[in-house]
Amino acid sequence: MENRDRPNQPRFYFSLPRLIVKLRGGNARRSERSWAEANIVGTMVHAIVFVFAGRLLLADMPAWKQMLLLLPVIVLVLLSWMAFFYLSTQLIWLVRRAGLFRDLPNFRIHSVIIGIIVTAFAWQLVLAGSWTRMLGLVWIGAVLLNHIAAALLILTHADQSAAG
Repeated sequence: MENRDRPNQPRFYFSLPRLIVKLRGGNARRSERSWAEANIVGTMVHAIVFVFAGRLLLADMPAWKQMLLLLPVIVLVLLSWMAFFYLSTQLIWLVRRAGLFRDLPNFRIHSVIIGIIVTAFAWQLVLAGSWTRMLGLVWIGAVLLNHIAAALLILTHADQSAAG
């Protein structure tokens, strides 16, 4: 029989990989430290944001102009991210002053806000068509599967926080 509480057993932040590990007989406890998940999801987030911005700002231009303006658009997106994080930090401060979400860490609230915005961008990519539709569908499908997995983990009482 397998020891379910081995310290070196992988743990995951997102629900879908935790459900898969649970179905295979492993430990489904949450961890805040999953290098692979952070990089995969981070890459998807940035890809969706950059493609959305590119479609929004460069869609009706000839290819040579798009290539010429690609670097300024990247800089604009990066500056927009900085402004977004500043504004979301202010929003979190206001929400906490109102007495809401006091037990939730800031990074989790930022994750929810980012998830909502990126999902809205992904939906716009789906509606825009062309090759961007697939990128949007992959994101939306992953979000839906993750929510279903979260519900199943809660129903099976496997949604426990990890201490480390």
